[in-house]
Amino acid sequence: MKAIRRNEREIWSEGFAHGQALSEVAGVCLYPHGSVEADAWLDGWYQGALKTDGLSYRDGPVTEPDTNLVWRNESWH
Repeated sequence: MKAIRRNEREIWSEGFAHGQALSEVAGVCLYPHGSVEADAWLDGWYQGALKTDGLSYRDGPVTEPDTNLVWRNESWH
């Protein structure tokens, strides 16, 4: 398993917090499209939005490369 760099975890957590807000402004990713940072932020946003909607969500970033990050089912709540 690939270890998550702290920076990616922080970016994911930032996205998660914005996803929980569920506002139009909160959904704007500031990282370049297609970058590792954007992928981490958007995955966090999606998981935060799921939590807010009362659906199953993951409470941390994926720890290994995956082409479909948002559907990875590790640590679901």
